[in-house]
Amino acid sequence: MPEIRSDEERKMIIEKINRLHEKSDLTIKEACSEIGIASSTYYTWKNYRNLEPETEEEKTANQDRKNTSGNNIDPEIVDKVTELKENKPFLGFKKISKQLAYSHGIKISTRQVKKILKKHGLEETDYPEPKNHPARRFERNSSNEMWMMDIMHYTIEKKGCSGLYRVL
Repeated sequence: MPEIRSDEERKMIIEKINRLHEKSDLTIKEACSEIGIASSTYYTWKNYRNLEPETEEEKTANQDRKNTSGNNIDPEIVDKVTELKENKPFLGFKKISKQLAYSHGIKISTRQVKKILKKHGLEETDYPEPKNHPARRFERNSSNEMWMMDIMHYTIEKKGCSGLYRVL
C-alpha cells in the first residue's frame, strides 16, 4: 500500500527535487528516482493547488483554460444548437454534434450540446417505453420439417460463352 504523506512532507520532497534538478545535470525524472518517488507523483503533487502558490502567469493561464472549458460557449453556437433541435426534434446529442460539424464546421462535444439543450429546456426526457414482446419459439415435430435461411441476398454471374452460371 502506498505511503500517505502530509502536505508539508510533499512540499519538502518537491523542494528537494527542484534543488537537485537546478544544481546538477539531473532531469526531473532522474531526481525523482534518486529520491525514490515516481515522476508522475512529483507532477501530481506539484500541480496540487495547496502545495505551490500560483504565479501571476499560471493564474492567467488557468483562467484562460477555465474560460474555454465549455462554460462560455459562443452565443452563435448556442443559437445553432437550439435551432437545429427545434427544427429536428428527433435528433439526439450525438447527431446534433455531428450535424454541426458536418454542415457548419462547428466542433462541439456531445456533452456541451447536452448542457445547452438542458439549459434551454430542449432535453429529451420522454424516451419510448420498451415493448414487451413474448418470446418466439420455433418448434417442429420431425427433422426437415422446418428450414430457415439467414441471408437472402445473392448475385448470379454469367461465366464465359458456355452459359454457365455461378452464384456468388
